[in-house]
Amino acid sequence: MTSLSQPSPRHDAHPVAFVRGIEHRGLVFAENQCGHAGRARTAALAAKAEFHERAARTDADGWTVLYWRSLLAQPALRERLRRDARNPFSLLDAGPRAVLLLRFVAEIEAVDGAQALAISPEAYRHALFRATETLRENGIDESWLRALRDRLRNDARPTHADPPEATTADDAVRTIPRWLRPSLIGALALLLVAGIGSYFWHPAFLGPRIVGGIETLRDHKPAQVLPATAQLLASGDFAQMNDPQGAAIARDLDLLSWYAASAGASTPPATPSAPLPETTQPENGATEVDTDSNGGGHAP
Repeated sequence: MTSLSQPSPRHDAHPVAFVRGIEHRGLVFAENQCGHAGRARTAALAAKAEFHERAARTDADGWTVLYWRSLLAQPALRERLRRDARNPFSLLDAGPRAVLLLRFVAEIEAVDGAQALAISPEAYRHALFRATETLRENGIDESWLRALRDRLRNDARPTHADPPEATTADDAVRTIPRWLRPSLIGALALLLVAGIGSYFWHPAFLGPRIVGGIETLRDHKPAQVLPATAQLLASGDFAQMNDPQGAAIARDLDLLSWYAASAGASTPPATPSAPLPETTQPENGATEVDTDSNGGGHAP
């Protein structure tokens, strides 16, 4: 079937090309049908995937109906909108709203629209009549409807042209003017010769040259020779040489460390010597005691 005001998208050999020419129009349709840009994008992507699944089994002449049927089958496009005076489509139920948008945005014939909605052409025309009558009852006259239709059709047009085809290298060469080609070839040859020559010749102003991964240094005379006193002051051992006492301590450091470790060690307690055995005899000999039972006199 033909469209109302402009031809249908071109039926190219591949479904991808067909969807590329109609998906922007489908997105505008979905945004006005569900009233939410995010849900509209989700529904358009789902419809695109469903279309690709079925397009291989459908003749190219039926792709238009198949695409709109896949889009209208999305649940987000079948919900009732919250009433909003700024959005005339919110005054309509989902069915009449879809019919009016198929006429204003999709721009397809009533027969194709009825097939996309899976209804009869009579039901399609009745739903279209109900949609326009409901809008008129809410103050939207014929001129307003015409302005709304023109705005939607303008929004449904793609915002940019199809991207240009990729340019090959041969095409790029052909676009170069003929008089410029010898100059470019000469410049490329000069760069090639310079690159090869830099491998064998290294100018001095470029600094040290890297040979085999090792940087070669040029011979230079010292910028300044320091006197003996300055060399002594610059020596790393000057501080030690200027401190004889510290140097002596440093020389005896091993001995002092050993001594400090020994002094800090605990001295074991001395073992007490065994006591001398006591004598059983008095020092001046035994004392003789008279034990005479007669009372006692001393022995003569």
